[in-house]
Amino acid sequence: MKLLRHDLHSLTGAYALDAIEGGAERDRFNRHLSRCPSCAAEVRGFREVATTMAFAAAAEPPPELRAQVLVAAARTRQLPPDLVALATQVSPSVVLITCTTATGGDTGTGFAIALPAASGYVTTVITAEHVIDACTDPASGAFISLARGSKTLQVHLRAYDPGEDVAVLDTTATLPKLKPAAAPVVGEFLMAVGNPLGVSDNVTSGNVSQVYSTYFLDSAPISNGSSGGPVVDRSGNVVGIVDAGAVADANSPVVQNLNVALRLSRLCVNLLGGSSCSALH
Repeated sequence: MKLLRHDLHSLTGAYALDAIEGGAERDRFNRHLSRCPSCAAEVRGFREVATTMAFAAAAEPPPELRAQVLVAAARTRQLPPDLVALATQVSPSVVLITCTTATGGDTGTGFAIALPAASGYVTTVITAEHVIDACTDPASGAFISLARGSKTLQVHLRAYDPGEDVAVLDTTATLPKLKPAAAPVVGEFLMAVGNPLGVSDNVTSGNVSQVYSTYFLDSAPISNGSSGGPVVDRSGNVVGIVDAGAVADANSPVVQNLNVALRLSRLCVNLLGGSSCSALH
């Protein structure tokens, strides 16, 4: 560290920690120190603190500190999520699912999730069962196709549960895998990503309206083709699976953004088990 004359008074801390070069530079500061009682006092003080810190032992925080921090965090206003960054993060994990039958076809959405794939495959894909319901019988000639952008992906129907309206697919393609989120909380921010009406990677946002044991209600707008897509939190982790939207009728003429998303735990009723289910809420 080279010394300038006007720096001398400000380098007491560096001197106390032996951070000043030896030779002429250190000699100059020594001469200054002999003529500056206040700097000499600062050096002694810094050395005492450094010695104390060197022998300080790490203290275990009190058990209640974690709970206090979590409570404070819950009461602290959070910055709004970066929607552009969140959409960019989640969209590459979302796929278009097409069920083609002799009479036509239907489309929906699926997403790659961080769960073990079946033997011989690379990525697990989750969707709503009603998206592929007409294609579950191979003898019918119906078939499922999977696509990400313009690329068609090999797909395998591993298991499906019409009662819970969930299905598990596998693909040999490598897709970014979304992580499961914690249990949904009323008021929590959400983003839904899907392929409504053939619009790829369509993004909408809202919040959790109400939570039940098997599903939750949210206000992120959806349309035909959104089913099976991920509903993610502000970190891009999957809170649930897009399932259905409430529509107006004669008895309820006004219905706006009241949508149903399945909780990931529904995958564990009949399809998945073991350690995979520990993170699915």
